[in-house]
Amino acid sequence: MRDRDKYCGIGFLIFAIFIGVQASRFPFGSLRRVGPGFFPLVLALLLAVLSLTLFIKAMRRQEAKPIDWPGRQAALALGLVVAAVFGYSLLLNPLGFLLTTLLFCLVVYKFSDPYGRFGPIVASLIATFASILFFKVWLGIPFPTGVLGY
Repeated sequence: MRDRDKYCGIGFLIFAIFIGVQASRFPFGSLRRVGPGFFPLVLALLLAVLSLTLFIKAMRRQEAKPIDWPGRQAALALGLVVAAVFGYSLLLNPLGFLLTTLLFCLVVYKFSDPYGRFGPIVASLIATFASILFFKVWLGIPFPTGVLGY
Protein backbone atom coordinates (compact mmCIF):
# COMPACT_ATOMS: atom_id res chain seq x y z
CA MET A 1 0.00 0.00 0.00
CA ARG A 2 2.83 2.35 0.82
CA ASP A 3 4.43 1.90 -2.59
CA ARG A 4 1.12 2.53 -4.36
CA ASP A 5 0.67 5.80 -2.49
CA LYS A 6 4.20 6.88 -3.42
CA TYR A 7 3.64 6.09 -7.09
CA CYS A 8 0.23 7.76 -7.12
CA GLY A 9 1.67 10.85 -5.46
CA ILE A 10 4.44 11.07 -8.05
CA GLY A 11 2.03 10.38 -10.92
CA PHE A 12 -0.45 13.02 -9.82
CA LEU A 13 2.37 15.50 -9.26
CA ILE A 14 3.55 14.98 -12.85
CA PHE A 15 -0.05 15.36 -14.03
CA ALA A 16 -0.43 18.58 -11.99
CA ILE A 17 2.74 20.00 -13.49
CA PHE A 18 1.51 19.16 -17.00
CA ILE A 19 -1.85 20.84 -16.33
CA GLY A 20 -0.11 23.86 -14.78
CA VAL A 21 2.13 24.28 -17.82
CA GLN A 22 -0.85 24.00 -20.17
CA ALA A 23 -2.93 26.41 -18.06
CA SER A 24 -0.13 28.97 -18.00
CA ARG A 25 -0.54 29.39 -21.77
CA PHE A 26 -3.95 30.99 -21.22
CA PRO A 27 -4.49 34.47 -19.75
CA PHE A 28 -4.79 34.34 -15.97
CA GLY A 29 -6.81 37.53 -15.56
CA SER A 30 -7.38 39.03 -12.12
CA LEU A 31 -9.55 38.18 -9.15
CA ARG A 32 -12.22 40.57 -10.42
CA ARG A 33 -12.19 39.24 -13.99
CA VAL A 34 -10.76 35.77 -14.09
CA GLY A 35 -9.33 34.53 -17.34
CA PRO A 36 -9.56 31.06 -18.87
CA GLY A 37 -6.30 30.00 -17.23
CA PHE A 38 -7.34 30.87 -13.67
CA PHE A 39 -9.24 27.73 -12.63
CA PRO A 40 -6.98 25.17 -14.33
CA LEU A 41 -3.92 26.76 -12.74
CA VAL A 42 -5.51 26.91 -9.29
CA LEU A 43 -6.66 23.30 -9.59
CA ALA A 44 -3.20 22.23 -10.79
CA LEU A 45 -1.66 23.89 -7.72
CA LEU A 46 -4.18 22.19 -5.46
CA LEU A 47 -3.51 18.82 -7.08
CA ALA A 48 0.24 19.36 -6.69
CA VAL A 49 -0.11 20.14 -2.98
CA LEU A 50 -2.35 17.11 -2.39
CA SER A 51 -0.09 14.77 -4.34
CA LEU A 52 2.96 15.97 -2.43
CA THR A 53 1.06 15.42 0.82
CA LEU A 54 0.21 11.87 -0.25
CA PHE A 55 3.82 11.18 -1.24
CA ILE A 56 5.24 12.56 2.03
CA LYS A 57 2.74 10.60 4.13
CA ALA A 58 3.60 7.42 2.22
CA MET A 59 7.29 7.98 2.85
CA ARG A 60 6.73 8.50 6.59
CA ARG A 61 4.45 5.50 7.05
CA GLN A 62 6.23 2.58 8.67
CA GLU A 63 3.95 -0.33 8.01
CA ALA A 64 0.93 -0.71 5.80
CA LYS A 65 -2.23 -1.83 7.53
CA PRO A 66 -4.52 -4.31 5.82
CA ILE A 67 -7.58 -2.83 4.18
CA ASP A 68 -10.89 -3.57 5.82
CA TRP A 69 -13.59 -3.95 3.22
CA PRO A 70 -16.65 -1.82 3.93
CA GLY A 71 -19.74 -3.44 5.23
CA ARG A 72 -23.20 -3.43 3.76
CA GLN A 73 -24.09 -0.03 5.19
CA ALA A 74 -21.01 1.60 3.66
CA ALA A 75 -21.77 0.04 0.28
CA LEU A 76 -25.35 1.34 0.48
CA ALA A 77 -24.08 4.82 1.34
CA LEU A 78 -21.69 4.72 -1.60
CA GLY A 79 -24.52 3.66 -3.91
CA LEU A 80 -26.69 6.53 -2.67
CA VAL A 81 -23.93 9.06 -3.24
CA VAL A 82 -23.34 7.79 -6.79
CA ALA A 83 -27.09 7.89 -7.44
CA ALA A 84 -27.15 11.46 -6.09
CA VAL A 85 -24.56 12.49 -8.67
CA PHE A 86 -26.75 11.15 -11.48
CA GLY A 87 -29.86 12.58 -9.86
CA TYR A 88 -28.22 16.01 -9.70
CA SER A 89 -27.78 16.10 -13.45
CA LEU A 90 -31.37 14.93 -14.03
CA LEU A 91 -32.99 17.33 -11.55
CA LEU A 92 -30.94 20.47 -12.24
CA ASN A 93 -33.22 21.92 -14.93
CA PRO A 94 -36.62 21.05 -13.40
CA LEU A 95 -35.79 21.99 -9.79
CA GLY A 96 -33.16 24.68 -10.36
CA PHE A 97 -29.67 25.16 -9.04
CA LEU A 98 -30.57 26.18 -5.48
CA LEU A 99 -32.89 23.31 -4.61
CA THR A 100 -30.94 20.64 -6.51
CA THR A 101 -27.62 21.64 -4.92
CA LEU A 102 -29.17 21.69 -1.47
CA LEU A 103 -30.67 18.21 -1.91
CA PHE A 104 -27.47 16.85 -3.42
CA CYS A 105 -25.36 18.18 -0.55
CA LEU A 106 -27.80 16.76 2.00
CA VAL A 107 -27.55 13.27 0.51
CA VAL A 108 -23.78 13.39 0.16
CA TYR A 109 -23.14 14.77 3.65
CA LYS A 110 -25.65 12.47 5.31
CA PHE A 111 -24.55 9.22 3.73
CA SER A 112 -20.86 9.71 3.07
CA ASP A 113 -19.95 10.51 6.67
CA PRO A 114 -22.81 11.07 9.12
CA TYR A 115 -22.26 14.20 11.19
CA GLY A 116 -25.22 13.72 13.46
CA ARG A 117 -28.68 15.14 13.08
CA PHE A 118 -28.09 18.78 12.19
CA GLY A 119 -24.53 18.62 10.80
CA PRO A 120 -25.55 17.65 7.23
CA ILE A 121 -28.23 20.35 7.15
CA VAL A 122 -25.84 23.08 8.26
CA ALA A 123 -23.06 21.87 5.95
CA SER A 124 -25.50 21.67 3.03
CA LEU A 125 -26.78 25.20 3.60
CA ILE A 126 -23.24 26.55 3.83
CA ALA A 127 -22.07 24.71 0.69
CA THR A 128 -25.16 25.72 -1.31
CA PHE A 129 -25.02 29.40 -0.46
CA ALA A 130 -21.24 29.49 -0.86
CA SER A 131 -21.59 28.02 -4.36
CA ILE A 132 -24.31 30.56 -5.19
CA LEU A 133 -22.11 33.41 -3.97
CA PHE A 134 -19.10 32.10 -5.84
CA PHE A 135 -20.62 31.05 -9.14
CA LYS A 136 -23.75 33.16 -9.53
CA VAL A 137 -22.86 36.39 -7.76
CA TRP A 138 -19.08 36.65 -8.12
CA LEU A 139 -18.58 34.96 -11.50
CA GLY A 140 -22.01 35.82 -12.92
CA ILE A 141 -22.72 32.34 -14.28
CA PRO A 142 -26.42 31.85 -15.07
CA PHE A 143 -28.02 28.70 -13.67
CA PRO A 144 -31.40 27.04 -14.20
CA THR A 145 -33.98 28.70 -11.98
CA GLY A 146 -36.44 25.82 -11.64
CA VAL A 147 -39.59 25.89 -9.53
CA LEU A 148 -38.30 28.41 -6.96
CA GLY A 149 -37.33 31.00 -9.56
CA TYR A 150 -33.79 31.32 -8.21
